[in-house]
Amino acid sequence: MSDEPLPDELPALAEHLSAREREAADVEYQADAICLSWLLEARLFELGWEHCFEGEIVGLIGSGLFVRFGEVFEGFLPARRLPGDYFEVQPARHGTAGRRGGSAFRLGDPIEVRVEAIRRAEGKVELSLA
Repeated sequence: MSDEPLPDELPALAEHLSAREREAADVEYQADAICLSWLLEARLFELGWEHCFEGEIVGLIGSGLFVRFGEVFEGFLPARRLPGDYFEVQPARHGTAGRRGGSAFRLGDPIEVRVEAIRRAEGKVELSLA
């Protein structure tokens, strides 16, 4: 008796293995985020919570911006913390623009941020503009 799958079993087996691989990648991403949040908290303990970081906008959604800062950390800057306007995502421009003032944030833009909160157990970091 052979342990090799039959040819008609291969598509289902491939789908099963792909799903397990995606789950493993998600777990790895979450573990990295949790470890980095602990490391960030330790760094802020040394530098002070008022410390500002130079960062880069790496993602945009309707509710805010994702920012990479301090070389390895990532956090979320909620739209409610962006000053003086209501910002809308403009996919064609790879950015956001204010409805009234016309100020904009685009992917790759430099941005200075400060850490407002860290939820270590979730690996989440909330930012504000510095």
